[in-house]
Amino acid sequence: MKTVFLVDGKTRLILCMTAWGEMVREKLVSMGHKIVPTNETLEPDTRDVAELARRDALLDSTGM
Repeated sequence: MKTVFLVDGKTRLILCMTAWGEMVREKLVSMGHKIVPTNETLEPDTRDVAELARRDALLDSTGM
């Protein structure tokens, strides 16, 4: 199962509900980010290029 999470009120992450997804969320929280699950659907993906770049930077920052 996948869930859309809103990070810091501006970047949506789509993460699997797995151990890896939980570790990513925990790491981002420990780094000071606010993460809120949403009820958004996965499709269509409406993230623009800037939001996708922020997503990539967030995921890279976790080192996972």
